[in-house]
Amino acid sequence: MDRAGVARIAGILPWALVGAAPFGALLVLARAHVALQNSRIMPSMGLLNSVLNASLNAALVGALGLGGLALATSLTYAIVAVVFWVRLPRAARV
Repeated sequence: MDRAGVARIAGILPWALVGAAPFGALLVLARAHVALQNSRIMPSMGLLNSVLNASLNAALVGALGLGGLALATSLTYAIVAVVFWVRLPRAARV
């Protein structure tokens, strides 16, 4: 990779890092649903993830380029994590 490629990746990295914590949260929350035998929500969550990511990609790539794709993915992680949390049974939210 040349200097320009490194610079381009470095410019995208902050947008991707925004999603690091939400991605970790959604992984834990997905496993919590499975552990609670609530895995029936997984198909709808997968659909939400796909549609939301594609929509945000389309909305942000024009304004931010590749950084917009990374930000779209990060925002998708955050929104999906929130939806996983909301759909978690109240008794499990301690």
